[in-house]
Amino acid sequence: MPHYNIDYNGWHIDGSIMEWDYNILDQRGYSVASVSKELFHMTDTYVIQVNEPEYALDALMFVLAIDAEKCSRT
Repeated sequence: MPHYNIDYNGWHIDGSIMEWDYNILDQRGYSVASVSKELFHMTDTYVIQVNEPEYALDALMFVLAIDAEKCSRT
């Protein structure tokens, strides 16, 4: 299973990246955002639930970085 080290705000990932169900946690272990992939859509559709509105853009950038890396492997 892939492992990602992204040095940003001390955040890290907990969960299954391959199935696109994971949490972004801060350095204290608190959830910043949760990410899940919705099934049965014509295109890839993801849900990003951000716990603090001020972290919305940061969480989106984090998810896009992972998505870009996954796409570069194909």
